[in-house]
Amino acid sequence: MKKFSKAIPLKKVLKSVVEKKGGRKLFDVTSGTEVIDLTIGGFRFGEVVLIAGRPAMGTTMYILKSTLRISKTTPVLFCSLDEYSNRGMVNRIISMYKDGGKSFFADNMEKSEIKDEYFDENIFVCETTFTSIEEYILQIAHHVRKNKVKVVVFDSFESLPKTNSTHGIVAVLKEIAEVFNITIILGGTVDKSCEKRGGDRMPRLKDIGIGAHLFPLLDVVLLLYRPEYYGVLKDVYGNSNAGQLQIIIAKERHIIPNEQTVKFPFYEIITNK
Repeated sequence: MKKFSKAIPLKKVLKSVVEKKGGRKLFDVTSGTEVIDLTIGGFRFGEVVLIAGRPAMGTTMYILKSTLRISKTTPVLFCSLDEYSNRGMVNRIISMYKDGGKSFFADNMEKSEIKDEYFDENIFVCETTFTSIEEYILQIAHHVRKNKVKVVVFDSFESLPKTNSTHGIVAVLKEIAEVFNITIILGGTVDKSCEKRGGDRMPRLKDIGIGAHLFPLLDVVLLLYRPEYYGVLKDVYGNSNAGQLQIIIAKERHIIPNEQTVKFPFYEIITNK
């Protein structure tokens, strides 16, 4: 008669996994948000992550705050393609640290006021907006080799240079992530078609503005949504939506679509909380 093996307690299984990883964390990169880490296990090297939302959803600030948190443990290369300059990006970062999120412009700071604790993050900022993806690849290769960068953030996916690839820029970015064994995080804008549907106007995976045939190349898709902005003041259970940000996990690796939603206070993404 075949002998059955005993079931192993979950705690022992987790301990064994940690020991095999040399005591390191269970995922490669934090998402910057604890509840997302607990839900999908953070981000992994070799992945392409898209974080998108309609204007006024807080996408830019969410990405900046996530970048700050990621950089505490992992070197990050930040490439700004959006309308604001590097100085504007610094202003936004400082505003999250100083006075609980109130405006605090670097132009008005005396040199003696710029304290080390504001800039202890391991972030490297790409100073040039390039016109070809090949130039960005060279920049990434340089920082991966010299500064051990493991995460690359592009704040505006739509502003990236076009490519001659059949599958476009998404396929190129996926290949870059795998070749350099890094995580690439993209900021994006959800198509306005979600606002024309009526109802709660909550965005879906189909609203991200790329063909469905490219969805497999995106490993994680997070969509930001503020129901209060659209006049949806209560959820289906009658709970208030006031001051709430919802993150819709529209895609989690091979789960398409997912559409699991996590919620937390909107003010947390504009302050260093």
